[in-house]
Amino acid sequence: HVLEIGSGTGIQIITSSEFAKMCKAIDYNKRAVEYTRLNIAINKIKNIQTYYSNIFENVEGKFDLILVNPWFIDLEKGGLEEVPYIMKDIDQYLEKNGLCLMLLNSYIKNGKDTAYDYFKNFVESTSYDLDLYTIGYNIETFRIKDYKKYGVDYYVSYFVVIKININSKLKRCETS
Repeated sequence: HVLEIGSGTGIQIITSSEFAKMCKAIDYNKRAVEYTRLNIAINKIKNIQTYYSNIFENVEGKFDLILVNPWFIDLEKGGLEEVPYIMKDIDQYLEKNGLCLMLLNSYIKNGKDTAYDYFKNFVESTSYDLDLYTIGYNIETFRIKDYKKYGVDYYVSYFVVIKININSKLKRCETS
């Protein structure tokens, strides 16, 4: 069973549906839900349900795989608008041997990695292992004034693997 939080156009859940018995795709944006529905219909996929939900608000059940691509716009929060809400309730929706895979941008503010610091605190108080794999580093040149206003130096994109484990460890891996 697979859940995608923030389905957008549905590309990830449609791809995942080939390997899953049942899939659910949710999004907070009603237009995105319609795009997901359209792409499910075009591709004649039968094992995906899609609907509106503010993170886990309208979700029932547990999942072997949860896919997340959180919205990240607010430079003041450093890319963590939705992540704390997802992580707070993830244990209610993730099967014991399940995985949560997350694509995330972390804004580096005054030399501090907001996502890394958040996840470090998270694993210290839970029974999860998190592996952060860097995808790349970037600067949004069209937002330079906002970068200066909020002390943002650049951002790092992560692929995050989250799994329940009694070790509670955080590992960060650089990619070439």
